Amino acid sequence: MDLKCSQCGKYGNHNGICKDCFEKILVKNGDNKPKIMRERENWDVLCEVCDKTIERGVSTETGDNYCNSCYEKLAYGNKDK
Repeated sequence: MDLKCSQCGKYGNHNGICKDCFEKILVKNGDNKPKIMRERENWDVLCEVCDKTIERGVSTETGDNYCNSCYEKLAYGNKDK
């Protein structure tokens, strides 16, 4: 599924922002310190906890991405649902 870039409006990306605009943006966290970005050759989304490519997962409002199993562990604290 191709999405429209949220910065320049071009179609053809799959993460909501094209590679050109992504490279122009310096991602910062809340206290204005540079956030460490993981280098990726492909533009797949990685889980914040296990660092594996997410096939099915959850994206939070803060921009964190989790695979289903890691998100359930965080949300339920390893307890039964």
